[in-house]
Amino acid sequence: MASSSDTLTALRRYEDTEAGLFEEFAERRLGPGGAFALLAGPLGERRPLAWAICPTIGPEQGNLRRLEALVARRLAASGFEVARIRPDVHPLHGEISLPTRLAELEEAVELLRRRGAGGVGLLGTLFGGTIAALAAERLGAPALVLVEPAVRGRQYARELLRREAVATLMGEEGGGDAEGPKRELAATGRVSIRGLQLTQEAFDAVSAVDLTAELRSFAGRSLVLGISPSGEPGPGAAKLRERLGELGGDVTVTGIPDPLYAPLGEYYYRDAGLLRHDTRLELDGKVAAAVAEWALAGAATAAAA
Repeated sequence: MASSSDTLTALRRYEDTEAGLFEEFAERRLGPGGAFALLAGPLGERRPLAWAICPTIGPEQGNLRRLEALVARRLAASGFEVARIRPDVHPLHGEISLPTRLAELEEAVELLRRRGAGGVGLLGTLFGGTIAALAAERLGAPALVLVEPAVRGRQYARELLRREAVATLMGEEGGGDAEGPKRELAATGRVSIRGLQLTQEAFDAVSAVDLTAELRSFAGRSLVLGISPSGEPGPGAAKLRERLGELGGDVTVTGIPDPLYAPLGEYYYRDAGLLRHDTRLELDGKVAAAVAEWALAGAATAAAA
């Protein structure tokens, strides 16, 4: 009969022998909110570089979890150990907080280093990519992957309010107006963004972020992935290529074509008669493949040096 300890270990860890990888919950929680750390890695030999995946701060983090999981598994199958952060968000008490996410990312990097990583690259999508870029210099990251990062925090913060207004207008309760969330934030100092609390302080902190100004010394390898119907990266990617190049880094900017039936980070199922069609699965797979390919190319270059 298996002991209670064996049972708990089995629940905490999963091994995919066919793919050659494991996934497990780290025993340690991260940051002031006690976020979960989900580890993935190869069953065999590990590469010196590990990766920490930073989630975004808004309600879109739920719709990006599968993408982050697929990226983690592709990297793990390629020999990299990966930690992804799963915030423990209570639907009534969760808050949008840039300092909290930065603290979680810092502790995830420390966790990987204690597990023997020679260096830890940072990776994120949307504002998760923005946070990863902000942390790259402070944490001494040798590599950085940004998937459709928000270059300007003010634009991202305003979009949070706009999408909340749209969700209210389309809700069953009806009513509301396009300026409602903005007025509520100004009047009360906080507003609910699809269950997450956004304070005026947090709004101001996010709005103040400008990656082209705040990146000052990162000179590692970086990949900036843009997603658009044409496959051409947007103007934000071009600004980042210029800035990262000025800093002496080895930067790759590439695009992935996708019709984007829903904006990246939004609910991605589309009704098709009595069924729901997943419009994002193929794109998530392409992003995971592109990240793993780029990471492997960097590992090969480092090994040959």
